[in-house]
This record gives sequence, structure tokens and C-alpha cells, in this order.
Amino acid sequence: ATQIPILGICYGHHCLARALGAELFHGPENAEVGSYWLDTCDAASDDLLFSGMPSPFAAQLGHKDHLRALPPDTSWLAKTKASPFQAFKVNNAPTWGVQFHPELTDSDNRERFLFYVDYAKAVESSEDTGERLPDFIPSPDSNLLLSRFKNYAMSIP
Repeated sequence: ATQIPILGICYGHHCLARALGAELFHGPENAEVGSYWLDTCDAASDDLLFSGMPSPFAAQLGHKDHLRALPPDTSWLAKTKASPFQAFKVNNAPTWGVQFHPELTDSDNRERFLFYVDYAKAVESSEDTGERLPDFIPSPDSNLLLSRFKNYAMSIP
């Protein structure tokens, strides 16, 4: 209602989705940890943050929780096979949720991976959808989302 820009990242994506009525589930068998290719959805082409994003684009992921479906009155922006609801925008509000980590570089995510042993175990036991890249790679397009969001938020009087 206030039209204050919000960008929920990972757990913030989950909190935002739950607040909007979506259901989440814990699914370590579909954990996504590492660098992945994400596909954009049709709504991305008209979105303030996602327009111009290549499809696929590389992003850093590290999660075992997933949305069952998009929250009501939102637009679907990005997906993977294991966790299809990677990004959404609340319709008629400057509010986005992203499952992935646009704030992390590939080296940040590698350090995080090595620090959290349980993530490493989750990857070993997760179903291989063929999307996880063999190594951590740069994700410049994903990282651009933060500056796009910041520039948008700073432009609001």
C-alpha cells in the first residue's frame, strides 16, 4: 500500500511469498547450491528489473526450500527445473522476490558453499536436474539486478 520498493532475496523471497499467501516446502532432495542457469519467463520482458535479461542467465543459488506455487496477484519472472518459482513481482507494487542470490559473486558463493557443510551434503544427495554448473561461474546479469533495484528505489521522491 505504501509503494515502498522491496526486494526479498532467498529467505526474504520466502517471507514475502508466505505473507502473500503462498505455501513453501522443505525439499532437500531438490537443493540448488552453486551456479545455475535460470530461464526468464514471459513477464520478465516487461519487468523493470528483469527486462533485457538473457535467457538463460547465470545466478548463484543456495537453498533447500521452495515455493509450491506463486503467490496470488504476482508475475512469474524466472525459473529452474528443480525450483521453478525463482523470481516473481507483486502486480501493481514495486515489490520483487528472488530465490537466487544477486548479491553473491561466484567466489562469494564458493566460500559460502565450503563454509556450510550441510549445503555440500545437500548437493551430494540432491536429484541432478542437469542445471547445476560443474563449477562456480560469474553471474554478471544476476548481479545487475541489485543496481537496477537500487537505482529504481533511489529515483522515488
